[in-house]
Amino acid sequence: MRRLFPGAGKADFAIDFGTANTRVVSADGGVLFDEPSLCCFAGRVDAGELVTAGAAVGPM
Repeated sequence: MRRLFPGAGKADFAIDFGTANTRVVSADGGVLFDEPSLCCFAGRVDAGELVTAGAAVGPM
């Protein structure tokens, strides 16, 4: 796990922003989140509203 704040104690979790999936893993090795790295927005690109993210985007 990479430390964002060195010297701040033990990290509680790690985030892996992979190209296919985004994963969040706890310090004890448990997977807290493992979803496709997909997002669906409505409206303009610069002011769009997030509709959904992760596996829920697939059927769209």
